[in-house]
Amino acid sequence: MAIFRVGNIKWETGGECPVLPNDVMVECADEADIADALSDRHGWLVIDFVVLDKAESSTAANCARSAR
Repeated sequence: MAIFRVGNIKWETGGECPVLPNDVMVECADEADIADALSDRHGWLVIDFVVLDKAESSTAANCARSAR
């Protein structure tokens, strides 16, 4: 598993105006799974996004613990 920071997310909202993030961290197996992970988490389809950064899960977990 890896943790990806994605940005410039374009959501398919069907004309509705929900509050959705533009830049998030998401954990999934690889880049091909990012859109599904975002949709599962936020309940809306993803049209497009940009991968800004990638970290292995253990590295990201260590960083999160250090930040506390």
